[in-house]
Amino acid sequence: MKKIVIIILFLMMVSGCSLKLKSEEELKKSIIYNIEKISHRATKNSSYDYVNNKYFRKIIKNGYDVVPIMLQMYYDDEFNEVGKYVAAFAIQEVTDCNIFEIYGLIWDHPDEFFEIWKNNNCYGMQDSMNENFNALLEKYSDFSKVVKECKINLPIFHNMIPQGITEMGKYYLITAYDSMEENNSQVYVLDKEGKIFNIVNLDTNSHVGGIEYDKYNDFVWIPGNKGKLNVYNGKDFLTNKEVKSIFKIENMSEGLVNYQNKGKNQIAYLSVIENRLYIGSFSLFKKGLVKEYKITNENNNLELIFNRSFSVPSKVQGITFYKKSDIYFMILSRSYGRHNSSYLNVFEFDENIEDYTSSDIIKLSLKLPPMLEQVSMKSELYSIFESNAKKYNNCLEKIGNICILNVEDLIESFIVQKNIKEEELAKKEKEADRLKDKAKKSKGKK
Repeated sequence: MKKIVIIILFLMMVSGCSLKLKSEEELKKSIIYNIEKISHRATKNSSYDYVNNKYFRKIIKNGYDVVPIMLQMYYDDEFNEVGKYVAAFAIQEVTDCNIFEIYGLIWDHPDEFFEIWKNNNCYGMQDSMNENFNALLEKYSDFSKVVKECKINLPIFHNMIPQGITEMGKYYLITAYDSMEENNSQVYVLDKEGKIFNIVNLDTNSHVGGIEYDKYNDFVWIPGNKGKLNVYNGKDFLTNKEVKSIFKIENMSEGLVNYQNKGKNQIAYLSVIENRLYIGSFSLFKKGLVKEYKITNENNNLELIFNRSFSVPSKVQGITFYKKSDIYFMILSRSYGRHNSSYLNVFEFDENIEDYTSSDIIKLSLKLPPMLEQVSMKSELYSIFESNAKKYNNCLEKIGNICILNVEDLIESFIVQKNIKEEELAKKEKEADRLKDKAKKSKGKK
């Protein structure tokens, strides 16, 4: 066997075949050379001529190595028109990422392809630890302490703006609405590697500010228009391109005032924990309101029974819960504006508390980058930002990935702060008692 290997290696060396992989510089020269050959041969406006030749095959023969080089060449404006087309076709070919087949999106010019590619999930897992992300970690020390990873790219197409995230078994479900109000809202279904499994059109064009998968009933809960609450069959998101709600519940949003229109109500965010549903309102300056319902579902007869309501701080974008040692913790995401910091608040959840804005309520508050949207606790604590959407292109601190936060570190930080606050309170009470005793003794001497 060894003799055979040696003979093969010798023959390869004699024939001029090298085992050494091409360097980036060599690949770039090869790409330029082959595109020039294609340019001379191609018929104008004939994309068939761009790919049906040996020079195109030579480019794609190099595999994934050509992708980052071609992308950089495009962004550095090094391609002529033919080069742009060839690069677009080559990237689709070697990555097995056909924009139309996967997303149903048609591109007529390569500039459109590269715009879609920039926000697609053909690769799924992205390295977010770049210079800009590291700068955010340095600026937001609280964020750097709790973030575990931000590797999965958030899919953003055209004018869509991501809002909510939930985990459904092996998949992530992400809601997005059309900022131009021309199309219905969508749900992107991603696998755990970040690749898009399905794109689903909803039967509403609502803001879809939250989404929650209810594993006990196989329901997906999403806020609809005019204060309605839409409930979908979870399995439909894996098989259908369009879904219709199996329940459309009205009269749920009473008291949840739309901050942009005081005469209307709106469900801004939601969460489901066991058999409890929580829906809440967003308020820019005043307190927000959260309503709690008990979920019952027998023989496909869904009923929501109102339990209570409680106040939360302003600017709440998302709510979720975490249980540790029989204690429930409430986690709120808060943000507003593309240039304002976001905040993550943690409270010990107590059914007797009616107002979480009270000054005597202990909370942990962490400062995060702008435009934080939903936080969702499933197998991990997931968070997304809307800052990478086209509408907010002037946001300077963008995060275009799903960020997983370390919930144990988060809760531990809350417990430490709670212990400090309780010790301070105990000292104050002890000092107050001491002063009272001193006053009594002084009065007794008189």
